Amino acid sequence: MPITEDQVLARTAWVGASDVPAIVTGKGVYDLWLLKTRKVSPTFAGNEAMDLGIMIEPALMDWAEAQLGPMHKDADGRRDVHVKHPTLPMEANLDGQLIEKEESVDAKTTGLIWRQWTVDITMQWGEDGTSEVPDKVIFQGHAQMMCIPVRTEQMHVAALIGGRGRVLYHVPRVKVIEDGIAAAVDHFWTKHVQRDIPPENSAPSWDYARQLPRNAGEVLEIDDANLITEYRDASEIVRLGAEAEKRKKELKEWLVAVAGSAEYVWADGVAGAVRIYKKNVKAEEKPRPARIDTIVQYVDKIKRAEQKG
Repeated sequence: MPITEDQVLARTAWVGASDVPAIVTGKGVYDLWLLKTRKVSPTFAGNEAMDLGIMIEPALMDWAEAQLGPMHKDADGRRDVHVKHPTLPMEANLDGQLIEKEESVDAKTTGLIWRQWTVDITMQWGEDGTSEVPDKVIFQGHAQMMCIPVRTEQMHVAALIGGRGRVLYHVPRVKVIEDGIAAAVDHFWTKHVQRDIPPENSAPSWDYARQLPRNAGEVLEIDDANLITEYRDASEIVRLGAEAEKRKKELKEWLVAVAGSAEYVWADGVAGAVRIYKKNVKAEEKPRPARIDTIVQYVDKIKRAEQKG
């Protein structure tokens, strides 16, 4: 489930399991480096999807426990378990941990808000009972398994997916993934965090980049002149585009006014007429086929296709 702002601040001393996807894939790794070296403060505003996830987690974990068996709980009934890797600077907060086999259980919610629901989201999640989950969940799950003191061979994901409902996944432990995570985390921490060297081939997001301190008047020479050239060209296009859109609107208002009832305007010396306004244009009405005629045509089409087959 989503971590809190306090957890983000506390984790500057180590890599969390949810940090691992950024380290392995490189997506967002510069922001992660800025946070771990405390060059920026976390931009943690939260959103409705996150709030819903936090609210739903207890009920989702109740359902997971009913499917998988009893989980560890503290005196207050909370299932959260914190575990540490024995050698790597990596730790994990487990949403739950089974008593019998010590396997971790992670709660996930996705696609609960309509504007965030897409086919891409649902396609990343496979059928119930499989291990088909998004890559970032696989990387996070392996990091969790690596931190559990007792070796476990799989972890479980209880997911609530918009448009589908509750689904349970079982992710097996894969040595190649585990070794890759160990190497990536060690490299990120020793080379980039401890030596204060930013990650290669990455850049900060705007939210974090604007937090970085600037020295007034300082000019830095960079190797890639194309970056500066493309930025200037893009800025000019945006400026001209804004000015052109404003002028187009002014001219259109004049043309609409002088056109009267005409849909098009034309002038001597101009190639072709310009359509300036199509709203309220009286078009020729075409008869619409009756619904029964449409169905008959559709059936005839299918029959013809079958005969050809």
